[in-house]
Amino acid sequence: MPPLSRRRTLHVAGLGIGTALAGCLSRSDPGDDSGGDDPDGGNGDGDETDGSDGDDGSETELLSHDTIQFAVTGSRPDWFEEMGETVGDVVVIDSAERADVIWPHDDVRRDRREDVADFLGDTSFEDSVLLSVESVGPNTCHNSLEFEDVALKDGRLAATASVVDSSGADEACGEAITYPSALLRATFSAEPVTEATITVVDGWDNEATVTATADDPLSVSPDSDELSGYVKPDGDPEHVPAALECDDEGVQRVQNWVDEDDIAWGETDGGDLALRVDTRSVERGETVRVTMTNVTDERVHTGNRHKYSLEVYTDEGWMDVRVATDDRALEYTDEGFSHDPGDGFQWTLELSETGLVDDHVHADSLEVCPDLPAGRYRFVYWEPALAVAFDLAA
Repeated sequence: MPPLSRRRTLHVAGLGIGTALAGCLSRSDPGDDSGGDDPDGGNGDGDETDGSDGDDGSETELLSHDTIQFAVTGSRPDWFEEMGETVGDVVVIDSAERADVIWPHDDVRRDRREDVADFLGDTSFEDSVLLSVESVGPNTCHNSLEFEDVALKDGRLAATASVVDSSGADEACGEAITYPSALLRATFSAEPVTEATITVVDGWDNEATVTATADDPLSVSPDSDELSGYVKPDGDPEHVPAALECDDEGVQRVQNWVDEDDIAWGETDGGDLALRVDTRSVERGETVRVTMTNVTDERVHTGNRHKYSLEVYTDEGWMDVRVATDDRALEYTDEGFSHDPGDGFQWTLELSETGLVDDHVHADSLEVCPDLPAGRYRFVYWEPALAVAFDLAA
């Protein structure tokens, strides 16, 4: 049976994210009200002629701007860290090569794909630049971004991008955190401006100023054979302990929630995620680092980072070294996490009785029992089922 779920979040039927972009962006704290507030700018409702900016004293003028809604996802993107602390993400696209990173994408809603493709195809990077802006809202009706006060300020493209509720009066809204994105195209009288300062307002009216430039790197995924680390030791294990038994009363050994036949070593069958461990052998008290990496050019989605088993190979097969001290089964949130190319999860595991449970969401309900035996250990991530192994020396 699958792990129990305390809540189902971050899933929106039929919707997905289309921006496989990540940059090293500079973000201010929420509440920073600088930038993006120019009464002479356009309102971002599409094909708006802005005329001369006149504010920054440069020869380049912002001639026009237009926008299109891009994608909506229910999976938490990598830029999002904590509600109210991270408000949005901005990527500057100044070339066809950078545009290719975000398009084509199957996750863009079907009824929107043709319009988005036309929008991108009509963009001339000789005199225009694109901004990809993404934010977050409280429900599925907060699925659009509106741009206001688009203008040139101090040599940078400025605007306010706000998440809006686009539902009708009688439309029901799904209770799921939602991440909408939109594209803004700005056309200039001379060489396009490739630096932006955007005031992003999320669906709870949290506000932050996000800065970005065309020099911000886009994530580039590595090949799986270029990743550092190992999949598992060579050969059979030197030590195979007896089946684990715990003398503590009222405990249950943690179960592996995936079928053994579904577990892939090192890479998923689809080749989108790779798992590596930084050592083949470790002493007690030392740490091992396990890293999961998206090795594709698109965003991939997984469960949360706590859905894993840590097992040792015994004479009765693989057994988790941890037991649950509560009577009830361990529960896990059924939420989706999205990973940009080259990104993923990382786990640092100290090979001690306390170190293997301290960083877990169920730390208060877990313990290692009995003490860790020497032998071959396996780390198994559940969503998707992926494993690496290492040896604990005698």
